[in-house]
Amino acid sequence: MPSNPQLKLMTELLHLEGVVVTNYQIITDIGIVLHLENMSRESQCIHCGSKTEKVHQNNELTIRDLPFGEQALYLRINRRQMRC
Repeated sequence: MPSNPQLKLMTELLHLEGVVVTNYQIITDIGIVLHLENMSRESQCIHCGSKTEKVHQNNELTIRDLPFGEQALYLRINRRQMRC
């Protein structure tokens, strides 16, 4: 498991507001996978715009980002769908 200083450095390099790197994997022939977590407990409903903490469902989403050096970089984040 990666150490806290490594995860902190990766979070700072990524520079996404409200998101931290919780883990990473270097997978041969695939690239680097960063596991991200949203720091906010609440989200805004896409239908009515109200803020809520009630989670309807979770979907893990993997996004291919720009390369990190010569390695492909993937961001894996839990996408929450809220219920208002």
